[in-house]
Amino acid sequence: MHSSQSSSQHVSETKNLKNFQIKISQDGEFAMTFDTTNLRAKIYRNTDYRQFTNSKYSNKTFNNNHYNDIIDKIIADFVISNNLNTIKIYDDPNNDESQKSNQIGSNESNQNKYRWSFDISSLQTSHNDENFIFVAISCIDLIKDMKGEDRINIDETIRSTKNEYKKNQKNHAENNLPLIKEPKESTDYIKYRINNNDHIIDMDHLINDNESINVDKNYSRKTIIYRFKINKLDDITYNLDMNYIPTYCIYNYISGIPKFINKDNEDSKDSNKGNKDKNYEHHDRILERLVLLNFNGIYNFEYNHEDGKFNLNERFDYPKSFEDELNNWHTKNLPDCMDRILSCLTNKYFLVEKYKDKVQVIEVYNLAKMKLKTAAKTVKNKNRHIKKYDNKNDFTISQNKLLLCYTQGYHTVKLFLVENGLRIAAKNFEDKIEKINLVELVNNDETLLIIGIDKEENPIAIPWDLFNTGNIGNSIPLKSISGLARASGNVLQVDNQGKVRSILKIIEQQQELENIKKWQNIETRKKVGDIVTITGVKLDEYCEESTIGGKEPWVMDNYKTYSFLLCNKDEETLKLIVGRSTVQIWHQIHPNSTFRKEENCCPNKAAPFLEYIWTNGVPLDQESDATSLHIKKIEYGDKYLNLEVYWHERNVKKERTIQWDDIVEKVIAVRSACKALEHLNKRKRYLSNFPQKHCYEEMVVYIRHIIWRFIDHYPDQYRLLDVRHNVMKSLILADCDHLIKYILFGNDKDNCNGGNMKQKENFVIKHVPRSITWKKDQRFVNDDDLDPFDRDKNSRSKKTEPTNDLELAIYHCRELRDTMIVAFFLEYYTSHAIEYAGWMTTVSKALPFLYKYNYDDYVKKLFRKECFADQDHLSSQDPYEIIPKGFMSGRFREKNFMAFRPKSRLQSDKDSAFNITMKKLFFLDNNHVRNILKFFDNGMRKIRNNDLERSPISLRVVPLPRFTRNDINKNIKTEFDKDYSILLKIFWFLFIPRWYKIGKSDHHLLSPFARVTKYEDNDSMYDNPITEAVIDFRWRSTRAFFILLFLRFIIFSICFVFISWAYLTHEATEPKFQSFLVFLIILFYYLAAYLLITEIIQLFHHGFKEYFGTIFNYFDLISIILPTIVMYYILGLFELSDGFGNVKVDRGLIVGISMSIFVLWIEFVNFISSPNFMYVLLKNPDVAEFKANTFSGTATNKNESLDINIQSNFDEKDNPFSEFLTSVEAAYFWTTGNWVQKDMFDFWAVDLVSIIASILFVTILQNMFIALMGGVYERAANKGRQALLRFRARQIADYEALHHIHFWPHEPDPKYIYYVGKSKNFEEWSKKTEQCVIYKDFEEKSTYIKYNFQKADYDDYSIWRDYLKGDEK
Repeated sequence: MHSSQSSSQHVSETKNLKNFQIKISQDGEFAMTFDTTNLRAKIYRNTDYRQFTNSKYSNKTFNNNHYNDIIDKIIADFVISNNLNTIKIYDDPNNDESQKSNQIGSNESNQNKYRWSFDISSLQTSHNDENFIFVAISCIDLIKDMKGEDRINIDETIRSTKNEYKKNQKNHAENNLPLIKEPKESTDYIKYRINNNDHIIDMDHLINDNESINVDKNYSRKTIIYRFKINKLDDITYNLDMNYIPTYCIYNYISGIPKFINKDNEDSKDSNKGNKDKNYEHHDRILERLVLLNFNGIYNFEYNHEDGKFNLNERFDYPKSFEDELNNWHTKNLPDCMDRILSCLTNKYFLVEKYKDKVQVIEVYNLAKMKLKTAAKTVKNKNRHIKKYDNKNDFTISQNKLLLCYTQGYHTVKLFLVENGLRIAAKNFEDKIEKINLVELVNNDETLLIIGIDKEENPIAIPWDLFNTGNIGNSIPLKSISGLARASGNVLQVDNQGKVRSILKIIEQQQELENIKKWQNIETRKKVGDIVTITGVKLDEYCEESTIGGKEPWVMDNYKTYSFLLCNKDEETLKLIVGRSTVQIWHQIHPNSTFRKEENCCPNKAAPFLEYIWTNGVPLDQESDATSLHIKKIEYGDKYLNLEVYWHERNVKKERTIQWDDIVEKVIAVRSACKALEHLNKRKRYLSNFPQKHCYEEMVVYIRHIIWRFIDHYPDQYRLLDVRHNVMKSLILADCDHLIKYILFGNDKDNCNGGNMKQKENFVIKHVPRSITWKKDQRFVNDDDLDPFDRDKNSRSKKTEPTNDLELAIYHCRELRDTMIVAFFLEYYTSHAIEYAGWMTTVSKALPFLYKYNYDDYVKKLFRKECFADQDHLSSQDPYEIIPKGFMSGRFREKNFMAFRPKSRLQSDKDSAFNITMKKLFFLDNNHVRNILKFFDNGMRKIRNNDLERSPISLRVVPLPRFTRNDINKNIKTEFDKDYSILLKIFWFLFIPRWYKIGKSDHHLLSPFARVTKYEDNDSMYDNPITEAVIDFRWRSTRAFFILLFLRFIIFSICFVFISWAYLTHEATEPKFQSFLVFLIILFYYLAAYLLITEIIQLFHHGFKEYFGTIFNYFDLISIILPTIVMYYILGLFELSDGFGNVKVDRGLIVGISMSIFVLWIEFVNFISSPNFMYVLLKNPDVAEFKANTFSGTATNKNESLDINIQSNFDEKDNPFSEFLTSVEAAYFWTTGNWVQKDMFDFWAVDLVSIIASILFVTILQNMFIALMGGVYERAANKGRQALLRFRARQIADYEALHHIHFWPHEPDPKYIYYVGKSKNFEEWSKKTEQCVIYKDFEEKSTYIKYNFQKADYDDYSIWRDYLKGDEK
């Protein structure tokens, strides 16, 4: 009786306890709360859903109440049992009665053994327009799935626990079953159970009978996935379809942290390209898989869109560093690893940290592809003490996949580029926040939201406007930091009462209050007359006619300008000028008592100086009175401006509002100034007289000073401005070489060693390379960006237009332009690339441009930079974790270079199973076989090296990211790219000639490496270890293709030789041999057609000029056509009865056979086979006439004299070419001048062959002898190696453009290619490197004038003066 009362009391107390958690779907549109105490779950529609857009305006979808931060649109409300066997779904989720819990609570003992985890999917739309949402709930056994056990044999124990999930594969047929509806107990809910009677425990029955409950029996280690049908009433209203019976997928013996993973945007768009089905409107919502993470690894539940099933088919291992951490810190009596895994999991990304020698590497894996997304490297301050908060690091990746934000949980937040892993920002919030709990990029990735606690342990949120203003907002207080969830720019929070709020809405409400106060202040000033408003005809009073040479000196005719005095005081004047295409503000300090009333003592000698300029960016060919600026309204006063202007561009009306904050807000003003420099430089050629040029140059100097002043005081903000708005592009188009040099290297006086950043300890990086624009669908350059500088606009192909800063500089500075900007960029990138290869991102893509536009001197210096041999890229990684085991064997260590693909994918247990199967298949798991292979390998090593030790090897990385990646498959899709059956692929692979997937006009889709091979014409590229490594990596697949093509040619030649031999012997054949000859003839003609079609395909792909410009192509054609013609005549003599038994000798046909074999020999390039054609030609004495020697004289017989003539007779024994071996011997004597065939035979074919042979043999041997005697053999060997590399490189480029047949999923080339080589080779090559600066020699020889930026005397009186006092330097 006492136990019964205590049990009832425990249940009653548990009902009053609540512990809410919240999850958001990956796209952020739906959310789910789960009370882990009472096991009640609710699905919400996020009424403050923020969908990512490229618009600069708000990305909010809807919100019925703009002042309400509560998310109250409940779609479903249900309760589950502890063992996941039953579920109650309430009819009305908003009914108060449904909020009452009747579930048993979890006491303290089972909380230490079990925990709950859950997730919700994005809305999935089927092909019949039905909408579904998946919910995954896992009851986690902390001992079995979140801790390592005490093991004796670690490997065996890990293998048994990791593979325990395979027990579920037996019940895979029961996947996605409908729940069983139980008899109705109440009108408020519907109760369902799973179809598994053996494991059902009725919790309600146990509670009502007040029976004692054993917790271990009630909880079950399993994971369940529910599928609910959702009715979409309109774009914003959803509800649960109560008539639909939910389905479930249940998995026993496995638990963990579930996470639904959607497909990547790029994959979804590629797979559904051209699909107009509305189901694929939102590509980022298509479900890819469910993953379950626990101590043993990442379990993959592959989702099938056809039947809605999840297939638990494989398990992935964690990266080795993270796996070691789990094994060392989360086993036995140590804490479980659930919190640690949660701290590394965000959206669909998993983060891993590595530390070595104060160097930290952050690796982020994409769980949609199970591969490495990006890796960032940072160097820790050795003198700084690092505080750590229980590994509570946090990270997020922007929705446009460009930015990685990372924090270790204390003070500092770091931003990296996903593209190359380079850091673009690091901010310390020590004065505002003590501990950071969450970071998320919101507002279309423009703002970074930081949530944590301050020094008084108060929860706060801090918004940081990264790109537009750079301002860090005020700390906004929050009620709590628990119960937070974020996804895709949406941040929600659930409190202890289960109420869900939008954090972004709370922040906006605080900001709205501040804006209301500003608006009220402005309205008050308007009423008292402090702010003047001018519109309509009143604007004419401020209009004046401007002449040539005014504030817009490039305008060649008179035009109207508007002038307004924003500030008119005795000591200073602030004048606003609105011209044809610009808005300018000029500041003038007047002489007064402060400056002794002398102009020379005033700032800028009392002359006006430019403070602000904005241009409308109208194309040059459209600028006229019709497209000039017009003022719609202007409001101005003391430190207040609201200017509304409009203009027409391409018959489209455009508007812009310029406010006082745009002028004094340094980031916005500098962006406008950079665009203005570009705008002015495009109009520079219209300056025709000195006053115009003087006014123009003065304005340019002022604008450059505005930009320099900002960069000098705020280098970090400029770097972010360049990342977001790409202002470097405007500086390149504006020919700002001095300003660009300052950004890259600083002033010359501060950087005396010319570009060597190591000489300046406090140098701040202001520019980071990137090749991906912020808006991925946006072109890097517009049509009018390059047209003003191009003399021949028709010569530029849009397909090869620049896509990054370096390519733009190369294109812009080509021909007669000053190319110093290109040299600056190359030196800057290569100097930093020693530390990290990501700095070469743009160099890798721009190399084809350097060759195409003949920057030969720069290329030569570039490939001599030390970053290609001396690298610190791998300083934080263990080489033995990167180098494959097979590459450490003796036979590989003897090679100069051996390139390989690094491990970028998570290791799957399928890979391990495949390796075990292959070992069993080839008996490699047998100890005797392994010992034999080891003995053979050691024996070969002794033969090669005798007693010498193996040479030490070095690990290097090719510092050219994505150098071998092409864009062919992304841009060109054909019918042959479909997934055909394996038999059809085999047929295509064996019997169909391979054609090119791209045409000659599509060469821009090739990889940078392939395009370089088409433009290069010097050896500087091939005298470099990274080029040899790249060729070694790509040559393997290319070699296989060309070997197969060469095998076809060998079979073609064998068929010809065998049929010709049957013709030459003239022997009657048996029927079986005749059938064999018929088969050879058919095979010969098929291979002839195959090879000829291949040559024709190459002809049309490369063009007549390029194809016939290569002498080898002539031999290719002749070696196919000539034997085919000869075979045609041979076939005419063939009879089915006896073959060639009754054929008479045809002298011309034998000559044709011999010449065909001679051409085939040239194609084979085989010296030993050279006598073959002489053997065929001279074997038969009836073919060639013998040179008979005639002797005349007088014979005396006693007294009788006789005149006689003696003629020598031909004997086959005198013919050295009658047998094959003697013909080989006779051919070798040609080198000594013994041309026996010319002395014995009188036949024109013999003379022709002898002449060709003399050229090929004697001349080549003489030149080799001269090279040896002249001491240039070593140089010749080096040139030969470079020629071989060039040949392979061009074959690789040709192979890349072909259609490829893949019998299994194809893995694209890696981002970085790693290679190992002998250390001595790197040391020898390092001696060739040049330590000089790339631009140094060109700077001294050219007309470039050095310039140092410095502070102006009017800077302290600028309208920016209040902002410049708090600089970041």
